[in-house]
Amino acid sequence: RMITNRLYPDVFGFVMVDWESGVLRPHPSFFGLPPAYLNRPVMYESVIGLVVQTGEPSVIADVRQEPLYGAGIPVDTTRSVITVPMQIKGTVVGVINAESPRLNAFTEKDLHFLVTLAGQVTAVMERAKLYEGLLDQKESLEVTVVQRTTELQVERDQNAVILESAGEGVILT
Repeated sequence: RMITNRLYPDVFGFVMVDWESGVLRPHPSFFGLPPAYLNRPVMYESVIGLVVQTGEPSVIADVRQEPLYGAGIPVDTTRSVITVPMQIKGTVVGVINAESPRLNAFTEKDLHFLVTLAGQVTAVMERAKLYEGLLDQKESLEVTVVQRTTELQVERDQNAVILESAGEGVILT
């Protein structure tokens, strides 16, 4: 909200790669997107799809001169678009997309800001994934500790029985 209110008040959001289905989907937080497009996959034959495929940002001064624009998330009032990939370890996991009704609306500052934002967002995503992995490991370790503790208890009980009955064997001998 802060970014849309202060920097990109027209159209701004994330389009994520859905790895299970292999399609590109606008994130539910996408601002300024017509409701009909929120649940609709974005085509790979679009500006957004091209950025996902190449891993390179795209700044389009006039979408009317770009045939791939209409194949993505067409907004009738859009004239300029900037799309920046979000990458984790060289793999594009989504893009940041901003649009404006003005021609030549995006500058090098916008590009640098969105590249930096993409890096920060993907760093948070990566940390969240690592944290989930740690939680899984923690649960696995807890199960292993319970199992091993049970095994040690059984072994201790067996040793106690052996030691208790050892006296009888000595006396018998």
